[in-house]
Amino acid sequence: MSNKKRINSKIHSIQRKKELKIFSLACKNATIIINRAIEVSRNYINSGGLIPYCIYSEKIIDSHGDEIIIPMLQIIKYTYPEQS
Repeated sequence: MSNKKRINSKIHSIQRKKELKIFSLACKNATIIINRAIEVSRNYINSGGLIPYCIYSEKIIDSHGDEIIIPMLQIIKYTYPEQS
């Protein structure tokens, strides 16, 4: 195998590992978000109707240049409809 082919193979391998790492992180983030949604749902059921309500969200840029959205939450009491 020539040096050029070896180098190209190594570059391809590094890119593949990078893509797999990004995909793995995306899956972990999705799992965290789903688990938080389940937790919020359970807390809503167990708290007698207290639910987080998103007032607005703020976007910030981290040191790597990635955009992060931070929701600003307020806790509100859900009023159940009266049963007749």
